[in-house]
Amino acid sequence: MVTDTDTKVIDPEFGFMGPMAFDIGNYIGNLLLAYFSRPGWDANEQRRADYQEWLLQQIVQTWSVFTREFRQLWDNKTQGDAWSTEMYQQNRAALEDAQDQFFATLLEDSLVNAAWK
Repeated sequence: MVTDTDTKVIDPEFGFMGPMAFDIGNYIGNLLLAYFSRPGWDANEQRRADYQEWLLQQIVQTWSVFTREFRQLWDNKTQGDAWSTEMYQQNRAALEDAQDQFFATLLEDSLVNAAWK
């Protein structure tokens, strides 16, 4: 909240600029909180189970779409310097291995952040 004379932070997590795993982990953590709290919100067992299944599917789908889109950008937008395209021009398998390792580490770090939620 900002005025001409005052600034108040009502939720500091939105002012944080950190690793990708923080945001992805917070999203997954919120879905898991909804999953585990669902029994307190809905006494209908089938409806509760259906919703919980949907929540878990959102985690899987989000990760799948995120990694697919990220890989596509990684492959097509080659201006970065972390994984220089020159390193992998002649070896596509090495690039895919590097991407797989990157995403495995990112998923692990994201799940750690989800657990903190």
